This record gives sequence, structure tokens and C-alpha cells, in this order.
Amino acid sequence: HADSGTFVFDAFGERWADELGSNSYWDDYFSDYRYRYYRARTEGHSTLLINPSSDVMHAGQKSTAFSQIDKFSSNDKSAFGILDLTQCYNDTQGGAINVKRGFGLFANKTFGLIRDEITLSKEAGNVVYWNMVTPYGTGVTIMTDDNQQFIVTKKGKTLYIKYKVIGTGIVTASTEKCEPLSVLPQNNSTQPNDNNDAWRMLRIKIEGVPAGKLSITTKLTFNANDNI
Repeated sequence: HADSGTFVFDAFGERWADELGSNSYWDDYFSDYRYRYYRARTEGHSTLLINPSSDVMHAGQKSTAFSQIDKFSSNDKSAFGILDLTQCYNDTQGGAINVKRGFGLFANKTFGLIRDEITLSKEAGNVVYWNMVTPYGTGVTIMTDDNQQFIVTKKGKTLYIKYKVIGTGIVTASTEKCEPLSVLPQNNSTQPNDNNDAWRMLRIKIEGVPAGKLSITTKLTFNANDNI
């Protein structure tokens, strides 16, 4: 799958950020056309999508890319790592010349932090998506509000996903079904995408981004009063 930078997040006996898993193994799932399938493509994972293309062979990330771990540290109270995703999104994949994603658990591992630092080379009109797949079903509510956060409640527990974007662009947040974006390749084969109704996509979209630096910081916390 074209899913470098994806993550899962478990806390208080629940999974909050999830993976859809593999699609049904149809004949062409292991061919050059596997990226017709939503679960194999970048936008079907909890990672970044940059300048998506309608080309069916464009998976969202380079399938041959190598993502190096630049830093990693862990102890009883905290842990963090920095992943270099630049090869996934270089100029042939949409105009990003530097992409770093950092993950951390802090304050006695009571909250999670994700930090994305992106440098774009395309002069204008860049679009960046931040995605997180979350389980959805009976007893689960998801909402966005004007305080730049998602709120996910399940089994009496509430996760606040707070975000801050630094850079030029129009920022919108949405909760969507896990299905292909209209601007992306559709599955036109006789074999269908698997049903994803048991999940929802939490999405931050930044559009109209010029060349230069953009950062997205996201905090996963159970304290409504926490700020980034």
C-alpha cells in the first residue's frame, strides 16, 4: 500500500486511529492496477495526501520510495520519532521537496502529537490533505467545531483531536465516508472496493497553498482544555 506515515492510536481500551486493512484479493489487486482500489491508495490511510492526481497509476505516494527514520527516542515518560517522507512526495509526485512527519507521546504518555513539516516547490495551487481513519459504528459520535478540533466520543470516552496549520492557504475540516475523492482515480474494474462503512475519515484540507513551507500540528488528547 502507498501508506508511508500512517499510524494507529490506542488508548483507554479503544482504537481511535485505525487501518482499513487489505482489499479483497481480486485478480488485478496484485497487478499494475492495484491502485484503483481505495484501500491501497494514500487517501485511504491516516497520512498526508499532496496534490492528488486523476491518473490511475498515481497512487498518492511513490511505491518505490524509502522513508528513513531520522530520530527516535523513548523512555518511561515520553517517546518520539521523526520520519522523512520526502521520497514519497518529491517533484514527480506533486511538487513537495521536503516532507517530515514527527510522532510523539508526552506528559507520561497521556497525549499524542503529530507534526508535519512540508516544503512545496509548485508555485501556486497546491492542495494538502491530512487524514485520519477512525472506527465508526453504534455508540460513536464524531463532530467538528470552530475551535479547530475534531471530537470523537465512544463508550463514554472522548478524544479531542486539535490542529494548528501554519502557512498560507484555505483550511477546512470535515468528517467523510471512507471512499475515493471525486478528483481521484475511480475503480472501473468489474471487482468492487470493499465496504468501508465501519470507518470514517477525519480530514483537514489546505488548498491554495503557494510554494514554500507549511506545517500541520495535531494533538490527540482526552483533556478538553489542552491546547497545542
